[in-house]
Amino acid sequence: MNFKISKGEEMRWPKKCVTCGGNATTSNMAYGSSLAGYKFKLILHEFTHNTVDISYPICIKHKYTVMIIRALYYISGFAMLVFGLLTFVFLVLLIANVPDSYLFNHQEGLKFCFIFLISIIAFIVLWKLQPIRLKNIGEYFITIVIRNEQYAQEFALLNGLDPL
Repeated sequence: MNFKISKGEEMRWPKKCVTCGGNATTSNMAYGSSLAGYKFKLILHEFTHNTVDISYPICIKHKYTVMIIRALYYISGFAMLVFGLLTFVFLVLLIANVPDSYLFNHQEGLKFCFIFLISIIAFIVLWKLQPIRLKNIGEYFITIVIRNEQYAQEFALLNGLDPL
């Protein structure tokens, strides 16, 4: 469920694990940022970002699970960049009819394409597995996505929110 919340507003979380609903023994952080502005200058460009981090309750077992998922998420993002670049080079060489022996052969190129597709799928799946995600981060409001529906309903009742 999605909730739009003011940045200055204090959030009250149910005293349960956001993943399983069990006893929350610790907390975890959800991070988010979005591009707020861009200024073109002759040499350098100026970017501004809206960033937010929130703490939410979670049990110790699921905290480690979320940490592993987050690590795999970043690894798959890095793999997506590396193998995306290799796939691009392979496709350019394939279109240009460059013989196999110059950089890598067709079988290696197809392996790079396959790994690139797998890393995209892994990146999306791991992103969706996060129990709390922050999106649409503006100057005054953020959107919180809570994966667990029952927990999200309790969160809404506790904070007097309506889901988006």
